[in-house]
Amino acid sequence: MSDTSASKVSVQVSRRSFEQRIWSSAGIIAILIFWQVGANAELLPTRYTSSPLLVAKAAIQMMADGSLLHDVMVTLTEFTIGMTAAIAIGIPFGILAGWYKRLQYAVDPYLAALYATPSLALLPLLVVWFGIGIKSTIVLVIISAFFPIVINVLQGVKTVDANLLRMARSFNSGQMRIFRDIVLPATVPFIASGLQLGVARGLIGVVVGEMYAASNGGLGYVITVAGSAMAVDQMFVAVTIITALGIILLGATRSFERRMQHWKPRATQ
Repeated sequence: MSDTSASKVSVQVSRRSFEQRIWSSAGIIAILIFWQVGANAELLPTRYTSSPLLVAKAAIQMMADGSLLHDVMVTLTEFTIGMTAAIAIGIPFGILAGWYKRLQYAVDPYLAALYATPSLALLPLLVVWFGIGIKSTIVLVIISAFFPIVINVLQGVKTVDANLLRMARSFNSGQMRIFRDIVLPATVPFIASGLQLGVARGLIGVVVGEMYAASNGGLGYVITVAGSAMAVDQMFVAVTIITALGIILLGATRSFERRMQHWKPRATQ
């Protein structure tokens, strides 16, 4: 592809991306306007639905007294620790289980069963084992994110091009070199897909854990306390921040996936 053609493609992609952002922003603004107009006209009961202005006012008050920053930091800390552990354990385990069939046969029933089990069903056990507080929430995040990562990485290893493996072995390449030069690059797109699912489920896990097992705050804890007090404004503040975190994290994983696509080796050019 010539430099001119590449430049034209880049401009077209930029225009589509800009247009997408414009329409997405317009849709969000339209919903907010409809929500505020409905609240002002009393078409929507503000006691149960609040309004954008009331939510913004509640957010300012929560930031002023420092509680909102504390709760956001608690949630980010629990999520970061849990996701880091899930990634550090899940990616190597998925690669090993995908490469060694006997290991895959041994763990496959447990992976299938625990992946299908709702994380919320395990929370009472986690509370019994780890107590009320940050430990239970972190373990719930690990469990929630671990299985999507492992299953995607495992499938990625299984789909490595057999022609590349045969060619490498015909040149007497060792196991470590095959892993480094073929298996890992071919698995990167699957790792990125697993991270997308893991981030989504991990975020659900941290919120659920905080709603039922928090002792030191967090956005899920805010939702529970505000809900019991019918403080709908504060509930919407917490929900909005959680939604924003989800959008940012998923956007980051998708960007990582796009950047890593060129790593996948090809048998033919």
